Amino acid sequence: MDHSFTIHETFIEVNVKGKITFEDHGEFKTMIQELEKQPGKVISFDLSNLDYIDSAAIGMFLVMKDRVRSEIQLKHAKGIVKKVLTLSNFGQMFVMID
Repeated sequence: MDHSFTIHETFIEVNVKGKITFEDHGEFKTMIQELEKQPGKVISFDLSNLDYIDSAAIGMFLVMKDRVRSEIQLKHAKGIVKKVLTLSNFGQMFVMID
């Protein structure tokens, strides 16, 4: 998983590339810790360059939702990523934007 942050006044844009799997849990945990330092800002994930997520990634997003306690947007998911997020009912827990 490759990711980068752009911090704006009211929101944080997170660009994620490649794939998120169990092997990325350490890096994902560090990302959560960084996002916790920006309370009250909307967190907007651009998933347009994310090619794959596994069940561990689903769990990581759920942990992030509990820890960060900000609105989290998941934007531009496509293909298998969009399918996995849809089957996991992420639209009920996160703001999903095509």
